[in-house]
This record gives sequence, structure tokens and C-alpha cells, in this order.
Amino acid sequence: MRPMRWPSRSAICCAAEEVSMADRSRPPDPGANEANAARLLLIDAGSLIYPAYFAMSGLSTAEGFPTGAIYGVSRMLLKLLGDYPAQYAAVAFDSRGPTWRHQLYAEYKAQRPPMAEELAVQLPRIQEVVEALGLPHFAAPGYEADDLIATLIRRLVRADRDLPALIFSGDKDLMQLVGERVQLLRPAGRAGQALELLDAEGVRRHLGVPPEQIGDYLALVGDAVDNVPGVPGIGKVTAKRLLGEFGSLEGLLAQAERVSNRRARDALLNYAEQARLSRQLVELQAVPLEQDSAVLLAKCRCHAPDRARLRELFQQLQFRSLLQELALDPLRPAEIAVEIVLSEEQFEVLLARLGQAPAISLDLETSSRDALRAQIVGISLAVETGRGYYLPLAHDYLGAPPQLGLEEALTRLKPLLENPGKELIGQNIKYDLKILRRYGIKLR
Repeated sequence: MRPMRWPSRSAICCAAEEVSMADRSRPPDPGANEANAARLLLIDAGSLIYPAYFAMSGLSTAEGFPTGAIYGVSRMLLKLLGDYPAQYAAVAFDSRGPTWRHQLYAEYKAQRPPMAEELAVQLPRIQEVVEALGLPHFAAPGYEADDLIATLIRRLVRADRDLPALIFSGDKDLMQLVGERVQLLRPAGRAGQALELLDAEGVRRHLGVPPEQIGDYLALVGDAVDNVPGVPGIGKVTAKRLLGEFGSLEGLLAQAERVSNRRARDALLNYAEQARLSRQLVELQAVPLEQDSAVLLAKCRCHAPDRARLRELFQQLQFRSLLQELALDPLRPAEIAVEIVLSEEQFEVLLARLGQAPAISLDLETSSRDALRAQIVGISLAVETGRGYYLPLAHDYLGAPPQLGLEEALTRLKPLLENPGKELIGQNIKYDLKILRRYGIKLR
């Protein structure tokens, strides 16, 4: 195959990791048919930031600035806003420094290492993306994001019977808030690639207790993530059984001598105060927000995205796919049809078209600009003007759908790309050729 440099990406124009790729993992939206989606969308920033950071830790700009967390958060926010539109929203951030829980229990979260510098430097940019998307955001000294979310639920939803709320979080503590007009959308599956929508019955199925018993349940079993001690020897099954029999933690502790299982009885008698401490740690405290409810609701009103600012940010961060998806790239010459190839049937059709074409335009989406360590994430392909294909192969972000296997896909593409009778067209083609050679595809 004879490689050629092609100065424009328009013949490919395939957006890496299209938002539409994630549609298959979207649970049904109960408010999808409501005009203007009059609801409150509450987003736990930590449940976005940390999964995105670990899933895409190798992503960086050409200059070496890490961008994986920013990218993953940006993509998931776009997905949430597209799939669950809302008139009101708030992104809740943990406060920097110790919280009231640390004052109560010095060992709270003590097992966690300090935040990596590679993640810390991305936080200001994440906040800039949130603001550019028109999303209000909150943080309160001495409190965590779950306290803020609980406060907003109590102040705005409980007081207004017509305003439903949807919480995005992977934090079990927030399941306490699920109930009438409040649902929880939690990341699930490998690296949070799917989303699960829970109502009160869904919480019961997930943890075995209803929302009103979540705090007592966590006080018994503890929480290793936050270093909440719980009661030694009381596991999930025992906790569910005891709460079903005695109704609450205090009811259980008051009647601990009646517990039939000797090991559980001794643990409750010996660690009663530790259980009460754990119950305090998982309690969702009210944050002293000074505004009255009407002003607070107005502060949560979503605004139109600042498209110019988003374009500037995504250009600086080198998020080409996000620029294309949002139609923000001023250099994009024309609209074309883009097909995301996710199934074996689609791939078979694509292979047939590639086999019949005299020329193939190609662009690799990779995890890094360093050709010696970059991994292939996806491949953009085109064989005709006005139509392109994107083959996602190793995307690992929140909401990512099932994809074809990288090794198998490259094996089947290899004879087509190595065919000396076909012309290969691409931008920055030398970089792509170096990557392909590392994967065993040698072009002539």
C-alpha cells in the first residue's frame, strides 16, 4: 500500500467515541417525554472524576499535560445532559481539606493515599468544563458532596411536590435519599461503563434493605472505601436479617441480648459505640446554605452552554472527537454521515466495502501522542466522500458500550491495509504507520 499525506480530515471526519455509542447502555428515562424536563439533576463530581481518571490515565496532550480525567468527565456530562435533560442541576464537589467526619473520627478515609498530582492538576480544568456547559456547581468547606446533594434534596425536592430529582452517584450513602420523586443513577459494570437507574425497590434489590435502612445497614457492615469501621463480624447477610427483625440500629442495640446468633450478639454488645459512631459517619448532614429555597432553586437553573468557551477548552486539551461531536470545530468543512461500527454484522459490511475500494482513508485514535507507547483505541475509516466509519476497539470510559475485540479486528484489517494495490490516505500518516507496525501491520 502506498501511503500519502492528506492535509484534511474531512474524508474521514469520524468522531472517536461518539456520544451515540453509549445509548445502548442508557436505562429508561421516566422524564424523557416531559416538556423541558422540569427536574433537578444532582451530580456527585467524585463519581465522575475518579473512575474517569483510572480508566483513561494514559491520555495526555502532545505537550504531556494529563487529560484523561477531564476527558472522561466531559464525555459523561455530555451523556447525562443528552440522556437526562433537566431545567435545574448542580454538580457537587467535595471540599478540600478535612470535613466534619474527620473531626468526628480521625481515621475517616485515612487509608487513602493523597491525590495524585496527575489528577490534581486536572481539577481546575474540570471545573471550567462544568461552567462552560452551563451547570451550576457547589462546594462547602468542611462538607462532602453527598452532604450537599442531601441538603439540596431536602430543601428543594421535599419542599416542592412537583419537582422530581435524579442523583448521579456511585456512593451507597446517597441511596438513603431515594424515594418518592427521587431516583439514583449509578455507574455499574466494568469501569462504570453502564448506568443503572434505581428507585426505592431497586435499592432494596441492590443492597437488600430499603432506603430508610441504608444508614443503619452501613453502620453495621462498615464501608472499606471510606474506612467506616462498622461492627466486626457483622456481614451483609447478617445485617439484612437483623434489620429485618429489629427494624433499626438503635432498636437492635437496645435488644442485642435477644440476638440468637452468639457471635453477632457478642459483636453488638462489644462494639455498640463503634456502631453508633459508624452511623454518625454515614449520616448525611445539612449544609448551612444561606439562601432561601427560592433563591437556591434559581441558583440551580441550568444555562445554555458557552460554546465558544467549550471550543477553546477542547482545542487546548486536544479533544478532537468532542469538537466534532459538538460541531464546534470551525475547520470542519461539511456534514457527513458517520457510522459507529459496534456489531459483527456492521464490521462484515465495512470489510467488504474496504475490499472493493481502490483507496482507503485512515486515522488512528490512540491513548497517547507518543508513538512508542500509544495504544490503539479506535480507527476512523472512509472509502468515499460524504460517508465515514468509526471502529471503537478499546474505549474504557463511563458509559462505553460493548466493542469488537482489538486483536481480532486488526487481524481482519491487516490483509486489506497491507494490500499493495490499495492507496492509503491519511493525515499525520507517519505517526499512524509507526503505531500499526508495532501491532504487526507493515505497509509497503
